[in-house]
Amino acid sequence: MAAFQKILQRWSSFTRYLILFAILNGAAINLPILLGSSDTTTLHYTRAFFEREAYNDSWAPMRQALQYLHTPDLRHLFNDKPLYTVLFFDQKVKFQYPLTSLLLLEPLRELSPDGFIHDDLLNTISWVGILLMALLLWRILTMSISRYSKLDITSPAEKIILLFLCTAFTLTFYPLLKAYVLGQVQVWIDVLFTGMALAWLTHRKKLSGFLAGLICIIKPQLILLLLWGLLRKQKKFVLALVIAVVVFAAISVAAYGLENNLDYFNAVTFIAQHGESYFPNQSMNGLLNRMLFNGNNLEWVARSFPPYNPIVYWGTLLTSIALIGFALIWRRREYKNADVFDLSLAVLSFTIASPVAWEHHYGILLPIFAVALPATLGVYDLRKRGIILLAITFFLSSNFFQFTDKTAATYFNFIQSYLLFGAVVLLFHLYRLRHAVKQV
Repeated sequence: MAAFQKILQRWSSFTRYLILFAILNGAAINLPILLGSSDTTTLHYTRAFFEREAYNDSWAPMRQALQYLHTPDLRHLFNDKPLYTVLFFDQKVKFQYPLTSLLLLEPLRELSPDGFIHDDLLNTISWVGILLMALLLWRILTMSISRYSKLDITSPAEKIILLFLCTAFTLTFYPLLKAYVLGQVQVWIDVLFTGMALAWLTHRKKLSGFLAGLICIIKPQLILLLLWGLLRKQKKFVLALVIAVVVFAAISVAAYGLENNLDYFNAVTFIAQHGESYFPNQSMNGLLNRMLFNGNNLEWVARSFPPYNPIVYWGTLLTSIALIGFALIWRRREYKNADVFDLSLAVLSFTIASPVAWEHHYGILLPIFAVALPATLGVYDLRKRGIILLAITFFLSSNFFQFTDKTAATYFNFIQSYLLFGAVVLLFHLYRLRHAVKQV
């Protein structure tokens, strides 16, 4: 014990406190719930990750879309109607991705002996991606420490400890692990965004823009990054993003037809008008739907959406405009001093602004925390309150609290949106950090 204390004393207080927080947040909070009740906790998802338990939430509808597009007899059976008309509207399959996303699966389909892309293969890619993400997070954290803080962490042993800590935080981060267990392509987006943030930190703007383009072909609402880049005159970033999106869009039109691609906008419009009431939708739309008891709160309804509600629709639209507008325009010249925080701020704003922002969409928070924590320690005016805010937001965003479901049928069901509230607090902190940080 004495020897261990001597080792601890060699490490910085930053590392020691980070170890303590990892223990408290990952185990001390979840273990009593796990042992004292039947509630699901984050540790259930950690176990599922190690035991490779994952489903096909994204993979199944993506396979159905590929089958329709590659089977002439099937298309003829449905009178050659556009894909989303058949799949999304007629058959009520919630395939909500653009056709450009399917291009990522086409090579796997071609390499498969039977032309079938198995769940195990796709989930294995996600599993490896999560481990890669932990490594990228470690790199982001160490770079942020050296660039934005006054911490002196040069010991190889301490850097290895930080790698273990990044891995521990990654494997106990609920939104990321939920995406894996569901069998969600969101894991790929999280890895891409982590690489994008690291590329930005290392001044590789073209690579960052290309990775942003890959994200956009899966999640097109982040095409707002194009406008963000134009307003900041980030020519290399914008050019790489545009090239990636245009190339994939052109291939998609050539492979699947213009009509099928344009039909996606009908599905997107419908989703924007209705949203989702199911509690994992951590957006303003989800919050309003639940507070107005509009739709199913506690159970996933695979083939329907909440009824259209004008209060929900306009409330979502106005808050989305505000979030996007502030991210794009508000004191935008500050990016010159702290551009990585401006980028993080934009991506987080665009995510929250979406009518449907599932819990697993917030896996993007991990790299934001990795860059924000050392930077907060490096700003004297933000240090105390900032660290408290970051601890609260990480606590809210990294854990799953099933007991909040008990408020579903009451006017206190806003408590179910704790992840949304944590993300909003982090967004507020990023605005302050962008203003305060002076990049070295």
